[in-house]
Amino acid sequence: MQATRPRSLIAPLQLGLGVQMHHHFGSKFLLDTLYQLGFSSSYKEVQKHGVNSALQGDDSPQDLEGRCIQHVADNVDHNIRTLDGHGTFHGMGIIAGITPGYNHKTIVQRLNVSLDDIKTNRENRSPSIQL
Repeated sequence: MQATRPRSLIAPLQLGLGVQMHHHFGSKFLLDTLYQLGFSSSYKEVQKHGVNSALQGDDSPQDLEGRCIQHVADNVDHNIRTLDGHGTFHGMGIIAGITPGYNHKTIVQRLNVSLDDIKTNRENRSPSIQL
């Protein structure tokens, strides 16, 4: 459907494939070629989705009464012993497990976002957990 009428809807399968291909390869040429063949969303649409998703924020429940929250964090070090100290990677990840679970679907709004919007959102963002 998206291949026959490209501007009428955003198909989740094509958008998902575009996001995954952009994550793995980062190639504008690859995404635009897949888009022209009808398999994926365009590079521009994938970038727009990425920016809007980043501005969306988290979807944690605001009412935490009666819920158990467990935060789990871990780090990874890759290629730490090199001759010149370059090409190493240190990463950190954290996730919050909330019990009982909740069903919540967040719809990512499709907006035209400027650099000023991103700066404003970053400055006004308050941490979800205050220590």
